[in-house]
Parts: sequence; C-alpha cells; structure tokens
Amino acid sequence: MAAGDGASGLSLSRNATRPDAYMLSCQQRGVSLLYTFLMCADGVTAPSPTPCNPPTSLPLQPQPDLHAVHQRRRTTSGFLVQGDLLKGYKPAPPTKRSTTSWIYADPRTSIEHGEALVRSSSGKRLWLCKHCYNKRQPILFLCDPQPTTVAQRHLSEHGYIRDGSEMPTLVNRKRKAQEQDAYDTRLRQTTMLEQREAQAATYNKSDWIYHFVRHVVTDNVSLRRSCSPALLGLATYRNPALSPWFPQSPRTTRDWITQTYAAAKPFITTLLANAKSRITISFDGWKSDNEVDLLATMAHFLDVDFKPKVVLLSLRNTYGSHAGEEIEQQLYDVLTGCRILDRITFFMADNATSNDKALKLLAEVTDINPIKQRLRCTGHVFNLICKAII
Repeated sequence: MAAGDGASGLSLSRNATRPDAYMLSCQQRGVSLLYTFLMCADGVTAPSPTPCNPPTSLPLQPQPDLHAVHQRRRTTSGFLVQGDLLKGYKPAPPTKRSTTSWIYADPRTSIEHGEALVRSSSGKRLWLCKHCYNKRQPILFLCDPQPTTVAQRHLSEHGYIRDGSEMPTLVNRKRKAQEQDAYDTRLRQTTMLEQREAQAATYNKSDWIYHFVRHVVTDNVSLRRSCSPALLGLATYRNPALSPWFPQSPRTTRDWITQTYAAAKPFITTLLANAKSRITISFDGWKSDNEVDLLATMAHFLDVDFKPKVVLLSLRNTYGSHAGEEIEQQLYDVLTGCRILDRITFFMADNATSNDKALKLLAEVTDINPIKQRLRCTGHVFNLICKAII
C-alpha cells in the first residue's frame, strides 16, 4: 500500500502541472491511473502501476513571464503602451536618430510631452501627445514626428511654446490672453487715430466736390436725386465725417456745377488754344425733364498729342426761345469767350431752319461762310426720311 501510494503520488505529482501529457500517457498504457487513485482513496489495495515517463513528442512550453511582457510593451522612457486607447499600437523600436527634440521631453523641467509609437497595422512611426493621454481624452492626438511643426503647434494648445533659448516653456494662458487683449486694444486705438489723421490729411473738400459734380454730370443725375437720403447714406457709410459736406438741397448741387464750370473754363481755353487742328463746332437745343430749354455747344479738335477731343463749351438756358436770333446770340457769346471764333472750320447742327438763320446772322458779325461751313446732321436726315416714309 505504501509503495502503491508512493508510486501513485509520484506519478500524480509529476504530471500535476502537465495534465495534457498525463492523459496522453494513460491512453498509451491502456490503464487509467485515475481509477487507481480512486481505489486507493477507498482503502482498496491496488497493484502498483508501472511509472510512466513524460512523452518525448510534446515539448513543454514555459509559461510567459508577466513582467517580461510588460517590458516589451514599454517605451524607452518607461511608458506602458496598454489600454483601449492605445489598442493597435506598440512602442517604437530604437533608431539611430535619438529623440532629443523637446516635443518628447523637456530636459530643463523634465516634463514629458510625447512618446514614439508604431501603428501595428502599417508599421508607421507616430508621435503621441502625453498631455491628451493623461487627461484621458476620448480621442488621442497622434501625428508624424518629422517635421515637428505639427507637434509643436499642438503643444502650444496645451500652453507650451518655445522661448528665445529654443526650450519649451509653460505659458499662463490667462495672462497671455490679457496681454493679447491689451495689445489688440492699443492697436485698434492707434489704427483709429491714424485713420482720422489720414482722413484729415487726404480728404480735401474742394476735391471731393469736384468728383461729386463729375458723378452728377457724367451719370446724368438730376439735381433732386443728387441730395437724396439714400445717396447720403451710401456716401457716409463707415465715414460719417463726409456728412457735413453732402448737399442738402438741389440748389447746392447746381451752385457746385456752376462753380466747377467757372474753375474749368481757363483750362478749356488753354486746351483750345494749344489745339493742333482747326475746330469744328456742333450745337443743338433740347428740353430737359423739368421743362427747361437748353442749348449745348461742343468743340471737336486734336489736342497737343494729336488725340481727338470733344469738349462741352456751354449748356445755356434759352428760356423757351428756339428762334435763330437767340441761337446766334448764344453762339457768339460762347465762341468769343473761348477765343476761337477765327479758328472754326465747320458748324454741325440739325436741319432746322432756325439753325440756318442763326448762322446767317453770325456771318454778319464774323468772317464765316454760312453755306460752305454748314454741315447737316446725317442722323437727323435719316430721321426725317423715316418719318416721311411712315
């Protein structure tokens, strides 16, 4: 019994840690040692089984050491790569290039900023922000370690920037925001002061009136619309300093036009005096929308650069008169005022008889030929033909 117990106990002790090998050995012998063990437990003497040797066909695998596994999961700095957030990553193997950049650790303050990891699926080397990892954020920040610009920009969001010594420093965000707000306020005040000074230096009332008159005349803006509240709002938008300059009544715009014409008259006279060609005069009468009869006189010539010019000499009120005497008087005053009466080649006008009479009366006081120097308006001729056909 003692021998059997010893043999059975030795066999069980040897195979206690090798259950697979023990069952395989029992199958090969055809005897169940488990049955023997139960018989011995009930007090029945059983024959001593032949000791079995462990099978040589199955090598024994040693149990892995948990400490060694953790060592393989740690980076060179001792950071353990584990958890659901880092699932699919492993420590980066050592390379010839040492990770001495401050995005990994600050040698001055010993603050660790990042770790070098490798994505298991692709083997790509990445940089992990330890600040995001330590805060247990649901989404970690990983990026390429080279170049370090992306990592540095991300670390600035955590309050770490570079100073003059090329070392990262922790910045007080609240203090930095206050300094930035104060700087923005000073910059805004300085900009507003510079704008006011520039406005006072660059805005000239006479120049502004000239461009305003040019807008009214060129775009055929009526005197009433020239001082409308809508135009005032457009002109003074973001620039209320122009409000006192804006005309408040149509009479103001009319006076500005008259003053601008008087100021431009010497320039026009000089331009006509320096003309490289003789001058052709065209004139026509028309009625404005507000029932005002006007007579326009135009000059056509080549300037000092031999470029064709068309200049408005006058736009006078005839007070409802379309007679030849009124037209002749207006033409004579304009031509003598511009000092071009002796340089005129032709007169261009429509086929109204009052225009023929005006030129005949003008020939009595000047040296012109009312027949040879009289040009007919082709457009007016076509207009008369079309009216006759219709």
